[in-house]
Amino acid sequence: MQILVVDDYEPFARSLRNLLGDEHAVTIALTRERAVELLGHGVAYDLVLLDVNLAGVSGIEVYEFLKARGSASRVVFMTGGIDDSALAEALARIDAPQLEKPFREGELRALLTRWKTT
Repeated sequence: MQILVVDDYEPFARSLRNLLGDEHAVTIALTRERAVELLGHGVAYDLVLLDVNLAGVSGIEVYEFLKARGSASRVVFMTGGIDDSALAEALARIDAPQLEKPFREGELRALLTRWKTT
């Protein structure tokens, strides 16, 4: 699977790449701008692991970009808690899986297994 990890905390993003890189092609985007650049170049990612709280922006903005391109069904949100009520409401309206940080390797692998079979 081609997986894009969008997370502004580089050690976490790299740990996901290290964890999944043996079985999947994992690309990292540390900013919204880099994520949009990668997504705009026509690479067909099978899955986007998207942090809800990116530095200075909301992961919802990246989701909206994907939605406009017809690719929003490939998103799994990652969150370590949401302090912003508007962001929490926006996320509640989106029908996408969520992983609550810190999540266990088994949770991520189970989600990937389900993803591959759907």
